[in-house]
Amino acid sequence: MFLLKTRARVRDEDYIYASARAKAREASFMGGDGMERLAAMRDYDAALRFLSENGFELIRDKEGNVNVEAMLDGYLERAYALVSESVPDTDVFAFLRYGYDCHNLKSAIKAEFRNEDFGRLYMALGRFSEKDIADMVAKRDFSKLPREMGKAAKKAISVYAATKDPQQIDILLDKACYSDMLKTAESYSKKSFTALVKTKIDLVNLLTFVRVLRMGQGAEESFFRFFLEGGSLGEKWFAAAFKDGKERASRALSGSTYAPLAAFDSLSLAILEKRADDIYIASVKKEAFATYGAEVIAAFLVKREFEAKNIRIILAAKKAGLDSALVQERLRVL
Repeated sequence: MFLLKTRARVRDEDYIYASARAKAREASFMGGDGMERLAAMRDYDAALRFLSENGFELIRDKEGNVNVEAMLDGYLERAYALVSESVPDTDVFAFLRYGYDCHNLKSAIKAEFRNEDFGRLYMALGRFSEKDIADMVAKRDFSKLPREMGKAAKKAISVYAATKDPQQIDILLDKACYSDMLKTAESYSKKSFTALVKTKIDLVNLLTFVRVLRMGQGAEESFFRFFLEGGSLGEKWFAAAFKDGKERASRALSGSTYAPLAAFDSLSLAILEKRADDIYIASVKKEAFATYGAEVIAAFLVKREFEAKNIRIILAAKKAGLDSALVQERLRVL
């Protein structure tokens, strides 16, 4: 069974070299005005040429079309590779990759039950290879996974076999994934790591809260099926939000870190998701300004994730022929 490190000591001095390399990389294309220039490209093909000229490998499929996801996976893999070769302990940042492992685990379980190809669903940025994940599911051996995900995987398989409800797989593994993220972050006694995960949990819960409210009847019951524990906004906060109504929930948010989401009743989900991402990014920005330390590396990796997301947004918008000004409105603030 996966063993969680207990309060491992993280010395910022051990991350001086890695921090310097990360900061140097930050000054490269996407760390400067590259994103704005990319968004200003006249069309999709021009945007691809611009990326190619700035170090991105344009991976093409059999038909000759650029595989955007493979290109962005490569971009993020290089970021993680830089960290892996520069830091004394890569496990310190493992919690940032749990989401990929969780996605792959859910996909592999569903693929087995549906007799589908798991490979087309696999995301390469997790800590385990496609074969490793497939073998775990085939052998029902999840001992290499973080504790809660391992337990949830076994339960998800039995629950799905009984109910044939794929949503149960998602619910069980998502809850376990965030629980493991929080426990791992806490184990390194880095307040900024713990705060980052708690912020992420709160934002996921808040967006779920808005979605179920818009469903109407049965919203509260639906919400608590998906509710993630461990955030700063606990069960009592959300129970009160359902009881007191939208206006009071909005006022409660307006005086908090999550103020940009306070007008949730009048904003589209797309705008709310953008604002949630901006809040999350802002939570790591101040760490990136430190001279050195493990927090600098975590901030670098999080920002790289959202750079990839912005590139994906830009390319999708260019392919759809959207105006550059509209594209800028959709970009996350880095």
